[in-house]
Amino acid sequence: MQDFIIKVLHLPPVVSEHGPAIDRLLFYVHVLMFVLAVGWGIFLIYTLWRYRQRKQPTADAAGVRGHISSYLEVGVAGIEAALLIGLAIPIWARGGTAGNFPPESESTVVRIIGRQFNWIARYPGPDGVFGKGGPQFYSPANPLAIDPEDPAGKDDVVVETSEVVVPVNKPVIAFISSLDVIHGFAVKTLRVSQDAIPGLSNPIWFKPTQVGGLSHHLFAALRQRALEHAGPPARGHCGGVRAVPAEQGANPANPSATNSHPSPPVDLTRPLEKVSGLSSVAGVVMLRPRWPRRFPTGLCGLRGGARGG
Repeated sequence: MQDFIIKVLHLPPVVSEHGPAIDRLLFYVHVLMFVLAVGWGIFLIYTLWRYRQRKQPTADAAGVRGHISSYLEVGVAGIEAALLIGLAIPIWARGGTAGNFPPESESTVVRIIGRQFNWIARYPGPDGVFGKGGPQFYSPANPLAIDPEDPAGKDDVVVETSEVVVPVNKPVIAFISSLDVIHGFAVKTLRVSQDAIPGLSNPIWFKPTQVGGLSHHLFAALRQRALEHAGPPARGHCGGVRAVPAEQGANPANPSATNSHPSPPVDLTRPLEKVSGLSSVAGVVMLRPRWPRRFPTGLCGLRGGARGG
């Protein structure tokens, strides 16, 4: 069933525990919309033929006297309610309410910060505790505003290669934020998406089910204003979320692990590209607008990270 849904809807392969539920919801909604479109089309054609002027020269003011239309409306509303209550709300409650998040003690916790033009991953280090911070500690040399005197932050690991490493088959809690404008963190193969907003830390959680690289995209939500200041390449920047085997003892906080498989450069001048090199799990189809030749730099051209120009 899952393979059929992916093929019919042209979705990227799913490699997360909750992903199949989202795909089923999308599939059922598409089926409902298809049935409604076909049904209304047939009804329109029938109405045009049944009540054509030659056969019905005088309009009937009373109209339809049966209750079939009412039954159909109730049936459609019932199906929509079933999709909303049975699938959509449980999916939202799982990932959108703090009470349904897994315990941090049983999860991998990482802070992911977006900026132009790359993603930053911050891990708590061996002690499992993030160092404290505040706006008073901000400086060009300390953009994350980490308290340099806090001992808990001495072993924090900050990786700027736009590749986030997490263990497979273990819950991952990611706190998404931004250093400049509003960005969008979206990992299609994991079926997760969250806004990266300056000053806020928006949590999401997921559980990878396969080992390998999983592409993610960064979109500047403030498109018009961002493009004025950063140029067209600011619209899209790619990086990676890589799941590693837990039984191999891989440490997501190890900087060398995040640099072992850097994302290859992507040619911005190609309008449609299947990026198979980003992932050993799945190739991801991404639409690329034709940027002018003055922006030749690949999306992942900076140290295996995300860069647009």
